[in-house]
Amino acid sequence: MEYIIKRSRRKSVSIYVTKEAKIEVHAPLKLSKTYIDNLVSEKEEWLLTHLSKMKQELQKRDTFRLENHNMVLILGSEYPICDTSENTAVFDGASVSLPLGDFAWRKEAMIKLYKRLAHDILPQIVEKHASIMNVSPKSMRITSAKTRWGSCSGDNRLNFSWYLMMTPMSVIDYVVVHELSHMLEHNHSAAFWGIVSRFCPDFQKEKQSLKVLSQRLQEENW
Repeated sequence: MEYIIKRSRRKSVSIYVTKEAKIEVHAPLKLSKTYIDNLVSEKEEWLLTHLSKMKQELQKRDTFRLENHNMVLILGSEYPICDTSENTAVFDGASVSLPLGDFAWRKEAMIKLYKRLAHDILPQIVEKHASIMNVSPKSMRITSAKTRWGSCSGDNRLNFSWYLMMTPMSVIDYVVVHELSHMLEHNHSAAFWGIVSRFCPDFQKEKQSLKVLSQRLQEENW
């Protein structure tokens, strides 16, 4: 099997299947090539399974388009794309109008639309739940984080990803409650989850929805 060796001053050896569907071996500087070859051979079945999965995801990303009549996800629902001669993306509640251009141009326009929605929607949700939970965050910022939907700093500054604009409102509520709960418990203890469940009883279902969206983001070229 073909693979790439990346050597460093590390003490152990690890094998990864990258998002580009390649095998990487992270190895100590003096570890022999023979030892690495044997290790890769031992892991062949596992590697082939994960390579196949990553290649399928790559194929899905390569075929993802933002073209006329394709669908995009906004607040948990799918909406058709329409072409427009305007320079900005517009969502009218029934469809999304995207400016003409190549994929990169339309993608950037769509991201700007998601960010505008985030700036409109998230402050209201934060204010609503902060009032109910009797907490006062110092600030709130919109980020482009893909793997972290929200965060709360030690001094109670909140961050939320614009990717949340793809999720249903109930999921956004959960993420906001989750981060506001950290203002009362800066950890993930039983006490913390008790606070979350008090203000968001269905949080387990919402957590599962986020996992589904994470998988979709991997499959689409965002």
